[in-house]
Amino acid sequence: MAAPKLMAIGDSMYQGVRSLSFTPALGRVSVPALVANALGIQDFRTPDWKQPVLFDLEELLRSGGLGHLAITLGPTVVSNLTAWLSQAGWSSTECFDNLAIGCADIAQLWTDSDTLWEEYQGDASQGAKALAGKVLDTGTIALKDVGPLWYRLNVCATLNPTRGKAWAGKSQVQQVRERGPEILLVNIGSNEGLFRAAFAGDFTPKNIAAVMEIPRKMDALGQILETLPASVERIVVNSLVRPRTAPNLWPAIDPNDYPGDDYYPSYSPRLGNRMDIPGATLKSFDDTIASVNRLSQAALRQHLGDRLVWVDLYEATSAHDGKHYPDRGVKVQRNGRTVTLTNIPLEVRPWGGFNRGGLGGLDNMHPSVPGYALIANAVLEAMGETARIDLQAAYGQDTLLTNLPASLSLNAFELSLLGSFGVLG
Repeated sequence: MAAPKLMAIGDSMYQGVRSLSFTPALGRVSVPALVANALGIQDFRTPDWKQPVLFDLEELLRSGGLGHLAITLGPTVVSNLTAWLSQAGWSSTECFDNLAIGCADIAQLWTDSDTLWEEYQGDASQGAKALAGKVLDTGTIALKDVGPLWYRLNVCATLNPTRGKAWAGKSQVQQVRERGPEILLVNIGSNEGLFRAAFAGDFTPKNIAAVMEIPRKMDALGQILETLPASVERIVVNSLVRPRTAPNLWPAIDPNDYPGDDYYPSYSPRLGNRMDIPGATLKSFDDTIASVNRLSQAALRQHLGDRLVWVDLYEATSAHDGKHYPDRGVKVQRNGRTVTLTNIPLEVRPWGGFNRGGLGGLDNMHPSVPGYALIANAVLEAMGETARIDLQAAYGQDTLLTNLPASLSLNAFELSLLGSFGVLG
């Protein structure tokens, strides 16, 4: 097998997750896929399975709103899991070029493989295979088990799509080492505390301490990436985004003006536990992430030298922060008129379309396709490439923004679902 031009490893931000869901269609508009297309790489391979991982939240909402989702999520997961396990192989593609997996943390880039189907970290006595068997036997699934099963199925289907021997037991990093791409894209680190803070409002000392561990973990990653073959000429690593740009961290009182470089007096998670987060607390967390980014870059540079291309997503996300600045966002044409997509939580009109938002999905954390396109453009710029993703085309490719569910009142149910993914527990 010839070495690919481009590969990608990481977490949900690179896999292409939107609204807590991952489908093969979303993989085709993920950041690595957008970058590959811009660079003219025609054979970049993304997951091409026949079904989403356990569920498609957006499609369930389109089928009947929140009440329908609450009733049908369990049976949907059972039906979906049955389809997965009835297939001898999940793809005819031996290995994918985008190996990023939602929910992954830094160490899991080199520790996790398809063996997670037999192992279950939360309970050593119960493998993921046993959990799946229990779900199929009972015909239902406890909400707390959705996240662990989603992650482990995702790992197995992404890292060993044919269910064969060639890639069995091999992690994201191991596969990169064996295949030796010319360019490696990396996005990792948000699941070490940043996601919890932005979604759940967790600014406790424990969570801050977890964030402060990121540079040490990135140093360990740098040591591992340093051993990749010399054929991997460029290793393009993203910084963490600026926390205040997350749509979910919304001003506690709907604002009448914009603070610009300053902060609103207080914020509150739009989804999740409603609480008061002083603006000074969020500023301190932003400053912490900025410091973590600097230390992480220095640690990686020490190991990778000139092979490292650092992508400053902290500044890139600030440049399109329509939550704090009145003149920032992405202008696109919708039904013959110009609208501005921003990082404000998505608000849907009863008669169709949306009033504001558009750079994020239903979970107020993962980007829409235009949001991912902005990240892809930041990556291309850092690489010194002149190609850019057309943002109008990205909007047209977004099946959420162009076909919104009638109801977006997720709140408590989505909070519980995110809890099952380990965000809140």
